[in-house]
This record gives sequence, structure tokens and C-alpha cells, in this order.
Amino acid sequence: MADQQLDAFDQADDADRKHAELKDLIRKYLALLQASGLSQNQFAARAGFTSGQVSNTHRPGAYGPNFPRLRLIDGLCTEVQERCGVQDEPIAAFRKLYWDTLAALCARPKPHHSHVLMFTELRHAERIRAITRQLSHDQQTIGNLTADRDALRDDRDGEREQRQTLQTKIDELTRGISSLTAERNDSVLLMDSAREQLDRIQPGATIPAAQEDGRDLDVFHAEHPDTRPVTNQVFHNYQAVSRIPLPVKAAGAVVAAALLVFAGIGIANVFDGRQNTDTTAQDPSRASSPSTADSPPSDSKATQQQPTPSQEPTRTASAPPPASRPHPGEPLPMVLASPGCDTVTEIDFDKVPLLNRVDVPSGEEYEAGTGVDMTFSDCAPEKLRTMTGRFAGTLRKGKEFNKNTCLAAAQGGGLETVGFRNGGTPEYRSGIGEGAVICVLTDQNRLASAKVVKLAEGFSITITLDVSTVV
Repeated sequence: MADQQLDAFDQADDADRKHAELKDLIRKYLALLQASGLSQNQFAARAGFTSGQVSNTHRPGAYGPNFPRLRLIDGLCTEVQERCGVQDEPIAAFRKLYWDTLAALCARPKPHHSHVLMFTELRHAERIRAITRQLSHDQQTIGNLTADRDALRDDRDGEREQRQTLQTKIDELTRGISSLTAERNDSVLLMDSAREQLDRIQPGATIPAAQEDGRDLDVFHAEHPDTRPVTNQVFHNYQAVSRIPLPVKAAGAVVAAALLVFAGIGIANVFDGRQNTDTTAQDPSRASSPSTADSPPSDSKATQQQPTPSQEPTRTASAPPPASRPHPGEPLPMVLASPGCDTVTEIDFDKVPLLNRVDVPSGEEYEAGTGVDMTFSDCAPEKLRTMTGRFAGTLRKGKEFNKNTCLAAAQGGGLETVGFRNGGTPEYRSGIGEGAVICVLTDQNRLASAKVVKLAEGFSITITLDVSTVV
């Protein structure tokens, strides 16, 4: 028992020590931003917090809901790198300290529910980033293998075997991408669930006793015993009720009885109203001239709004619409490689992975799948097409990029059909060249930007882009 208590104290000391280091770094980075001309109020607004919430993250007792959220850490890292020139190595150390601090706080016997949610969000966010990098690598490999396969002739024995070998590798990678995509989608759901619960927990809010130690989540169960404090919320409530004077209890009983009577009358009215509704349905003449006394109550079947499966759950006012929410891990790398004459690469900016390859047998017409925004298809020259109901345009290299200019470029169009390898310069490709930005307004009203990082032309064409949601 004594050893267990010592271990618990060591865990607490380790968590507090890491937490103190984290708060010191947050203060240091905020001071750097202040010196660069970005005040704490301005940073807080850019990161989606109030200045008070940012201050609470590095004050004494910054636990529970006051512990820094992941998006605050992400925003702080981005700002100090861009504005203050902080290098990748200290940023990586800062992120590792954030991970280690949350892990230490959650390793306590009864971790705070907010800490468990934050670590759940962090673990799945990191997993999503890792899968996204792997998906990008695999998609680029498929593009290279496809180009090698298409360069071989099927009517020569040696080359036919090489084509088959390359096709086998392509199929294996494709299956792997499907598996990774499913795993990534699971992580996105779990991360979003943790985020929605965190959004409902405001600093200073009371955590339900059943959630106080984080036992309702599927993390750390093996590390933390399923124990509950003896003085739980129910026991506190019982003690509070037991201290109420007897006359007050008696008065409360009278009020409760009166409420029950009124409730009974209300229920009777509801049933009577429903009967009136049914009678009205049977006799249309009553519906044409209803009287005030016979009109159904507001909670009758005629006016009651029932939730439907398609309705979105209630979200906090600060949450952006789903269509404008950035994908986790943005900017997402996207590689468009020569698809071949009988293959279409579908691009859907509203979901991840962004690309889907569809084989179209010779002589058959391609039909776009649901949600497809653009396609990359054909051979010599390859063509980039925008689907009907979507809008896409180009911001040429050097042009000012912001939400308004990108939206104007998308609405202006110009990328309905663009051919490649037919001129060799961006002027022949509606301005698409390295450094240019393709702006797309999807069918779900997402404004997406795809910056051309590299464009390589030769026997085949490869376009490497960084895709982000413009908010």
C-alpha cells in the first residue's frame, strides 16, 4: 500500500513538473508574439479563444477546462514559426511536452475528464496526420507505378510481364489505401466526438460525477482502476437535502403536490387535443373554421416537431458549418499523375482521401460519382475538368491570396476544361503553374484552395498540390 501511495505521489510530481514547463513555454511564446506586434488579444481572436481563456492556460491551477486545447497549441506553433522564426526543432519539443504533460495528467489514478478528452483528441489528431502522410506517399507511388506501367507495351512478352507486376503492386497499394482510409475515418469520428464534448465544457463548468474520472471513454482503462470517490455527487446531494429544516420540507411537499395536479390537467388537455386533432382529420368541415377552444395545443401531433435522422445535432455557436470546417491535418498533399487513357481520377474536396481512381473500359462513357468536384483524365494531353454545379478558377502566381480573392477566382471560372502538355507554359493552362492557386467552390459550399507546389512534364505529367479549406 505504501509503495502504491509513493508511486501515486511520483506520478503527481511528474505531471506537475511537466505542466509547469509547458506553462513557462506558453508564456515565453506569447511574449515573443507580443514583441513581434501580435498582442495576446489578437492571437486569442485568431485562435478562436478569448484573451481570458488564453491567460488561464498559463496561470497557477490551469487544470481541467483551463488546460490548453490542441487548437491553441497548433495556433501558437504556427504564429511563432511564421512571425518569430522559431525553428522546427523547438516546436517539435514543445509539441512533445504537450503530449507528455497530458499523458502524465491522465496517468493519475483519477484523471480529470477534460484531460482525458484532450488526450483523446490529441492522439487521434496525430494518428490522422500520420495516416495522411502515408496516404500521400502511397498515392504518389501509385502515380509513378501507373506511369511506368503505361510506358510498357502489352503486345510484347517481356513488357507484358512487367505490366502485370506493376499492376499487382498498384492493386496492393490501392487495397492498403482503402484500409488506411477506413482507419483514418474512425479516428476522425473519435476525435470529433472528443472535440464536441470539450466544446460543451466551458472553464469553470461542473463535470458530472459519472464523468469525473474519465471512465466513460475507451482510453486508459487498463492503466487506471475503476474506482469512484466515496464522497460522490449523489452523496453530497443527499447530505444537502438531509440538512433542510422540516417545515421547509413540508412546504416543498405541498408545492410538489400542486405541481402534480397541474401536470395531470396538462396531460388531460394534451390527450383531449389529440382527440380533437383526430376528429378534425375525419371531418374536414371542422378544419376549415376552427374555434379558439377547439384548436389543438402547441405540443399536439399537428405542430410538434419531431427530430429526424438527417438533422444535425445541436452545436455550439462558435462551431463553423460542417462544409467550411478544415480537414484534419491541412494542408493535405495531393498528387495528380497521368491517369492513363482508360482511367479517371476523381477529386472531391469535401472528403478525405481527396482522390478516387475509376477505370473506364474503352468505348464506355464516364459518369461522375456523387460529390465529385473535378476530374483529371485522358492521355496526351491530360485534361482537368470541373463538374457541373461546381466553380473553379486560378489565382496566378504572385497574386494576392485571401478568402475574397479566392472566392472571386472560383466564381469567375476558367477551369471548365484545361488541357496539359499543349503549350508548356501556364498561359496555355489557364494560369496553372508552380506557385499558382486553384480555387474551387464545391457542391457543399466549401471553398478549397489547391496550391501548385510542383508541376513536372515529360513522358507523363505529375502535379503536386497542397490542399486547404479557405475559412
